[in-house]
Amino acid sequence: MVLGARAEEEGGDRLALWLEVSGTAGPNYTYDMYFEAMADAGADDVVQQDDDGLAVVIPAASADKLRGATLDVSSQGDEAGMVIVNPTSPTSAPAHPPADLSGEVAQRVIAVLDADVNPGIAAHGGRADLVAVEEGTAYLRLSGGCQGCGMATVTLSQGI
Repeated sequence: MVLGARAEEEGGDRLALWLEVSGTAGPNYTYDMYFEAMADAGADDVVQQDDDGLAVVIPAASADKLRGATLDVSSQGDEAGMVIVNPTSPTSAPAHPPADLSGEVAQRVIAVLDADVNPGIAAHGGRADLVAVEEGTAYLRLSGGCQGCGMATVTLSQGI
């Protein structure tokens, strides 16, 4: 997919795929992905070469924000395209102190999320975290690939 798109570009054999953090949207980063000459990479930029001859360049300013991230191609129906799974997120002060999640119900919910839910939605770059348990109701935060996904409601009602 990426190699085919690059081949259609003028001078494609000299182009690298550049990936950088362009800003934030709520609790997640937003990204720019584009082809640019490999020769434009600076000494401090991170360059990763894959087995197919595609170079991926991460500008130095985005390197820490993308540390541990993976880039993959998804072919799942309406969600087909490039998927970035990034374990880091922008740091911001919480709007309120975190809830106490040490209780038995909270720990059971966390165990189910960790063992059953997150492995399934991680394949799509998503993650579910317990935010609070109040009066028998568990409050979750969906992030990563779930942010803005049209299937998030289905995941909540049928998957979780």
